[in-house]
Amino acid sequence: MPPQQYCVPAVNRDGQQVLQPLPERVAEFVRRGAAIVCNEVDNVAPGVNAIAGVIERELGGKVQSNLYCTWAERRAFKSHFDFHDVFAIHVEGTKAWNVYQGRAEYPINHPMFQRLGQAHHDRARGTIAMEVMMEPGDLLYIPRGQYHDALASSEGSIHVTMSTTMPIGLELITILFEAAIGDPLFRENLPRLGDDAALAAQVAKIADRLAEIAKSPEAMKNFAAFRRSYRYPRGDFALPSREPRNR
Repeated sequence: MPPQQYCVPAVNRDGQQVLQPLPERVAEFVRRGAAIVCNEVDNVAPGVNAIAGVIERELGGKVQSNLYCTWAERRAFKSHFDFHDVFAIHVEGTKAWNVYQGRAEYPINHPMFQRLGQAHHDRARGTIAMEVMMEPGDLLYIPRGQYHDALASSEGSIHVTMSTTMPIGLELITILFEAAIGDPLFRENLPRLGDDAALAAQVAKIADRLAEIAKSPEAMKNFAAFRRSYRYPRGDFALPSREPRNR
């Protein structure tokens, strides 16, 4: 929902203009079927923070934790696939999940996949492969690209999604691009327009040189460093320990 529909302009304690939510408007939209979404709760909930850290250490991916609150017979999203792996941890109430047969092949957050309309998703999802009734404490894993949807079946339902993004080959191309900048071959002008033979020869030369760089020890060192640092920065708002000081 556009914030302007459930917020009003206000001035905060620092004298800055902000949009302030109105509880009665939020409640009205919730009664009409809106879902409440709290993004990146791992930054403020120590328990969620700890779980996200475990997933990152074990899988070597980036984890973002979002909380979803929906009411009976309401969906936060229509049938869709995600650009990341999903670990859904159920917290409150019950929710029915449908996991479909259809699966997109390694989708990424790019217009090629973003522009697929709901009509496409409804066709591509196929038939239901698995129906899961989630209760507090349950965990559901959904691979990237797998079609799914969820419907709250109790008065109020809350789950936390641990969205896990793994490094992919396209990110290595970015590293190779930076390495190629230092090589004059990649900065050289391409052959004149119309000289297709010369262009083909130049492209082949570039491809061979790029393969050499990709297989070099320096590139492998950079790839490994990138892999080790593939994490989201995560804050910790815990208060300092109140343990008594030694006298």
